[in-house]
Amino acid sequence: NPTDIRKVVTIATPYSAAHRHQNRHLIRALAELERNLPNMRKKARRIISFYGKRDSVVAPEISQLSGFRHAPLPMSVHGLIITSALTIFSGRIDAFFRE
Repeated sequence: NPTDIRKVVTIATPYSAAHRHQNRHLIRALAELERNLPNMRKKARRIISFYGKRDSVVAPEISQLSGFRHAPLPMSVHGLIITSALTIFSGRIDAFFRE
C-alpha cells in the first residue's frame, strides 16, 4: 500500500521510462514510477536520490528531480555508484531513514 511507504531511497535511478533499457521489468517499473511522480512530488522531502557525478548508464541529469533531495556521490562508474551508496556511503542512507 503506497500510503504505508514512509521514505524512498533511489540510487542511480532514471526517473523516465524514455531512457533506453533492455530489461522489461525495469521498463515497467520506470513507467509506473513516472506515472506516480505527481503524487510523489507532494511528499518530495521523503525521497532522496543518490547519483554519481558522471555515469555512462544513467546520466546524472535524469537522476535528479526538482524538489527531491539530491545526494551526489564522488563516483563515475554505474556499478561503483550503486555499490558505494550501499557500503561506503550507507551512513547517509541510514541518517535519512532516522530523520
